[in-house]
Amino acid sequence: MTKILDWKRAEDPRDVIHLAVQALAEGHIVAFPSDVHYVMVASGLRPTAVDSLCSIVHCDNQKIYPSISLLPRSADEILDYVPDVSQVAHRLAIRNWPGPFELLVKNGHPNSLAAQLVQSAQDRLYNASGYLCLNIPKHKALEQVVRLSAGPLLVSAALQDKSQSVATSFEQISNRVAFIIDDGATLSPSQTTIVRVDGANCKVEREGQLTEEQLVTMSQFVIVLVCTGNTCRSPMAEAMMNTKLQTRFAKHFQNAQFAPIVARSAGVAAEYGVPASQGAVASMAKSGLDLRNHQSQPAQPELMDRADLILTMTSSHRQNLLSRWPNLAGKTFGLAPDEMDVSDPYGGSVEVYQACAKKIDQYLDAWIVKLDEQILPIWSSERK
Repeated sequence: MTKILDWKRAEDPRDVIHLAVQALAEGHIVAFPSDVHYVMVASGLRPTAVDSLCSIVHCDNQKIYPSISLLPRSADEILDYVPDVSQVAHRLAIRNWPGPFELLVKNGHPNSLAAQLVQSAQDRLYNASGYLCLNIPKHKALEQVVRLSAGPLLVSAALQDKSQSVATSFEQISNRVAFIIDDGATLSPSQTTIVRVDGANCKVEREGQLTEEQLVTMSQFVIVLVCTGNTCRSPMAEAMMNTKLQTRFAKHFQNAQFAPIVARSAGVAAEYGVPASQGAVASMAKSGLDLRNHQSQPAQPELMDRADLILTMTSSHRQNLLSRWPNLAGKTFGLAPDEMDVSDPYGGSVEVYQACAKKIDQYLDAWIVKLDEQILPIWSSERK
């Protein structure tokens, strides 16, 4: 008989977590709340658990998306299961997990950890076209259990009628679910959004809580240029880079509702809302670029995490960022080669600003040729 574990009233939530982890390790099914609906979780290393989970949700691999999904610990762990996953698919996972987002990708890599799953799980995780479904639902209890569990986990949508209590909704399958972690009725009337990604090509297979417009924005490749106050060097670099990107990837911009790649700027010691310096405005105007509406912003975690590439004007700017966020090391570089610095033109004449802009322009050219088309998302609704 299923045992209900009240998440809100638990004296020590860690007891609930430990019971759930143990139950999964023993081959039982545990139901968890999420931000959309209740989900059921089973160990991918236990054949009986996989069979039981599939009997509940009626697995059918002929469908576009399987009834069960692989549940990685984090968006980065997708690389262990799909080593050759595209940058676009990985970017969508990073920006939408945990959350109401399921990802369908091809997976035939010989070093995939999916091969460690029991055969029954491997047979049922893929649809008829060979797509693997991955999903990380959002809830604190599930997050902790996934982190503490050994081995891959599988997750599936549960059978909950939102007009009934959680216990009543699970009554028909109570003999196959060991624990239900009850956090009350789910608030969202929608379901998870499922997106298929083939290389750079993206398609919404099932609409849900996340709209296609949100996902298109989330798939955007973001470059952030960083200086000190975000009023001179980085605003000029942002304006020039955006112009270069539109030229370099013109065909992608022509059919896109949103820019597939964009440059932004920030400062390590910037305030919010300071306009670009007069020298920067005047210098860019001579090149046909308009900085009159620029408003400065500080380098903040949300923007830095969202960035796919961060280019700093000096080595000290890079060191400043990495001292605060060491996890940015793999995507943060100096704009100039060989650790050269771009000198600050603040307080100088327009000619000083123009000389600075000329150097930045040359350094940007060296970076723009490194950007491959495969980093840009192509959404099916945007194709000709």
